[in-house]
Amino acid sequence: EDWTMGGNVTPAWQSINGGANGTLKAIASNPNVVDNQFVWIKTSNISFLMAGNVSFVWNISSESGWDFLGFCIDKNFGDSGCTRTSATARISGTKSFTQNKTFNINAGQHFFTWFYAKDSSVTSGADQGVIDEIDFDTGAYANLSINLNKTGTFFWNYLAFDNSSKDPTMRS
Repeated sequence: EDWTMGGNVTPAWQSINGGANGTLKAIASNPNVVDNQFVWIKTSNISFLMAGNVSFVWNISSESGWDFLGFCIDKNFGDSGCTRTSATARISGTKSFTQNKTFNINAGQHFFTWFYAKDSSVTSGADQGVIDEIDFDTGAYANLSINLNKTGTFFWNYLAFDNSSKDPTMRS
């Protein structure tokens, strides 16, 4: 599984200190996004062997009602239903990491996109969105989670269970 990212600013997303639990790193939109700009980050296709879910926590510091951190399922940023004004979920204003989100996912191949997008004017707060504790429950005793290592590099954890003993083994 790979991450891709893009938008008007490079790098589009970066690691920061101060994740949801106060000690881990998190991924944050580049704070240099200005009026009428956006950045996005998305996963490659992930196989859900059975119906499962995707969950994460996020926070934002932005102009309320105008600049958004958004999330889309099976859509690229800019597609209908995955824009600053329309997404599977989006938040704006000042929100803390208490913003936990979980979405049910059908069996099959799916990809997930997060974005931060600004409107045409006004800077408010940090003008930044942060995502942490992303977890993909893909069904069939398998679980994927995305974290950042100490240098801020993305890595996947794959937690697999032996079908007979249900003993977990961690793979990267």
